[in-house]
Amino acid sequence: MKIAVEYDDWGPSHPIAIPAFEYLEQIKDHFPEFKVTLFTIPMDIRFNGPSHLTKKGYERWLEACRKAYDDGWMRFALHGLTHMPMEFAELNKETAHKRIVVGKRIFEEAELPLEPIFKAPNWAISKEAKEAAEEEGFTVVEDLYYNWNLKDAKPMEAEADVIIAHGHVQNGSMDINGKPDGCYNGIEETMTNLMSVDTDTEWLFLTPELCQKKG
Repeated sequence: MKIAVEYDDWGPSHPIAIPAFEYLEQIKDHFPEFKVTLFTIPMDIRFNGPSHLTKKGYERWLEACRKAYDDGWMRFALHGLTHMPMEFAELNKETAHKRIVVGKRIFEEAELPLEPIFKAPNWAISKEAKEAAEEEGFTVVEDLYYNWNLKDAKPMEAEADVIIAHGHVQNGSMDINGKPDGCYNGIEETMTNLMSVDTDTEWLFLTPELCQKKG
């Protein structure tokens, strides 16, 4: 089996940024050849934001990310700019270009290598915004390009040549009204599913070619 694992909402300002890193290290300990692609938010506004990747206090987190990259098991892709709700859903091409360029520059300032793959927050992207991302050199992934939602015990297409496994950094939760809030495919809550695969699994990074294959 070949599996490319990807998680959304990676970034140092997330309340579970450190535990999430530790969960991934546990998976890596279990599968020494494990690889993961992390859709990363350059300037997250969701938690005491905006939180630029190079904001003071994030140095150790960034250093750990760079080391994991150099060690060959983490890669980073662009997940919008700020992750405000429906951020790219109605953008014109000019505005989308500007947001993507700023995101790329933040990665450069952080000295964090960036893969040429783009995912809009909430999967929502206008036709012009998608064209802008492509003009900036990105392959755009949209909803249901994956074939394993990690909240499920098994892949939807177990016989596929490559399984693309999708999840989030954070677990699901309940909102103030007691209703489910989130996708329930967080790293912690789906580790059992992922770690149950065969020990001879071949781990892959998400690539533009794989995105196009599913997209």
